[in-house]
Amino acid sequence: MVAKALDARRHLGAWQYATSRAPDGSTKEMAVRRIVVFAAHVVRIEPHRAANEIVPPPR
Repeated sequence: MVAKALDARRHLGAWQYATSRAPDGSTKEMAVRRIVVFAAHVVRIEPHRAANEIVPPPR
C-alpha cells in the first residue's frame, strides 16, 4: 500500500520517530518531526517492531 502510493504520488509525508522520555519518566517512541519521503527507482519497505510503546504524533 505504501509502495503503491509512493509510486503514484512520487512523494509522501510521514513522521520520524525517536526514543524519548515521556513526562512520567518511561521510555517511548515519540514523533520528532514531519518528513517527506521521495520516490526513487527502488523502493524497499521493511516492517519494524518497536521495543517501546509508540506515542501517536500531535494533531
